[in-house]
Amino acid sequence: MNKQTIREYVRPIITAVLRKCPDNYGVVMKERALFGHYPFKKRCGWRYKIWRDEIRIQLQLRPPRMKCGGQVPDSPGQTRLFA
Repeated sequence: MNKQTIREYVRPIITAVLRKCPDNYGVVMKERALFGHYPFKKRCGWRYKIWRDEIRIQLQLRPPRMKCGGQVPDSPGQTRLFA
C-alpha cells in the first residue's frame, strides 16, 4: 500500500474545490466553500492544522514551509546579520 502524508491527501481536494470557485470570490468565500469538503471527522488536532495550512498555501496567504536541508530564501539585510 502506498503511504500518503496528510498533506498529499488533502492537497488535491482543496485544489479541486478552489478550481470550482468563481474568480470573483474573495478569500472568505473560498474558505466557506472548502468548509464542507473537510475529509476527516473532527475539526481539531494535527490533521486539521495541516488542512488549514494547505488552504493558506493554496490561497497564497503564506509561502510553503521548507523541508530540512532546503535553501533559506533571501531576505533584505539577512546577509548583514550573519556577516
